[in-house]
Amino acid sequence: MHGKYSKSQIILHWLVVLLIVPQFLFYDKISKALEARFNGSTVVESPWISLHILTGFIIFCLACARFIQRLDNSKHREDNNTNDVGNIIKHLNHYTLYFLMLALPITGAIGWFRGIEAFANLHVMLKSAFLLLVALHLTSTFYQQVFLRNNVLGKMLLGRK
Repeated sequence: MHGKYSKSQIILHWLVVLLIVPQFLFYDKISKALEARFNGSTVVESPWISLHILTGFIIFCLACARFIQRLDNSKHREDNNTNDVGNIIKHLNHYTLYFLMLALPITGAIGWFRGIEAFANLHVMLKSAFLLLVALHLTSTFYQQVFLRNNVLGKMLLGRK
């Protein structure tokens, strides 16, 4: 299986991507509701808030599954075209992304359900770190595809070698 992603890896990856994008696009309602709660104002209920919370929970579950899968399949994914420093950066980026995909729903839930402002603030800070790592992930993918020509997009989109 060297150099190829399994169908379940591909499906989990793209499911998480599809769920994460709207979390960032439509976070405004829950941000305003949290701000109102911490300022002692009336919290305006919205289905977008429930959707954000539910989607965060689903992302958490999928990230757990993907992380376990990654631990089980870590040996087959070494890229011979990447040097040791590149592999270290790649692994550090991936494991930090997994950590954040787990930490974001936890800190968000504690901030929202327990009303602890420090966790809500931590959630916002982790969101910024997550976006930076996603940008690094995308940049790395582009670099591998264009300069290393290792067909990483074909592997992750279609499961090709």
